[in-house]
Amino acid sequence: MSDLGFAPENILPYLIRALILLTMLPVHEFAHGFAADRLGDDTPRAQGRLTLNPFAHLDWTGSILIMLIGIGWGKPVSVDMRNFEHPRRDMAVTALAGPLSNLLLSFFLMILYKILLASSPQYALASNSALIADILGTLCFYSIMLAVFNLIPLPPLDGSKILGILLPQKIYWAMLRYQRQITFVFMLLLIFRVLTFPIQFATSWVFIFFDRITMPVEWWIQLWTRS
Repeated sequence: MSDLGFAPENILPYLIRALILLTMLPVHEFAHGFAADRLGDDTPRAQGRLTLNPFAHLDWTGSILIMLIGIGWGKPVSVDMRNFEHPRRDMAVTALAGPLSNLLLSFFLMILYKILLASSPQYALASNSALIADILGTLCFYSIMLAVFNLIPLPPLDGSKILGILLPQKIYWAMLRYQRQITFVFMLLLIFRVLTFPIQFATSWVFIFFDRITMPVEWWIQLWTRS
């Protein structure tokens, strides 16, 4: 079977990518839409984006690229700042909702990972449990990475909109005026892998932090299974 490319180690990366498409991206985009809707902009609701149905949030070109090379994108949620009572503040909150949702999802995945790890005494020998645990741990890591990536304060990422509330108004509008040029510089940074180490470092730090603060879950499960 492995000669035909059907070995688990060959299939697993594609399974992970499919799960990213079906979970992380929809959660991220839904969070944007939900926040915007609660703050007074009904554009996401009118466009059918207040749903966790992944097909409402997938960009087909971005989805194909994710499956093929592991890098892609979802369909951005349209937001009309004119509908916000406080445009800069509410836009920042809407932008923050996406990365925050991915961090909450990764925390939930870490808890599931710990529960499975602690409740499987023969974890190393139980191939099914090991595979599920590996998937959960990998999804947790990538969900954190998606949040970290989107918090980079450069257009067109969420971080630039969050930064906007902290900048003086003149600088904020200048950043919007030169958004295309800044985005071009950002793409060059990605192509030449300048941002790879900072993203991986921040992702690993958050992953370790989640691992540490969820240790009581693992201890409690171990005590419960031994009693």
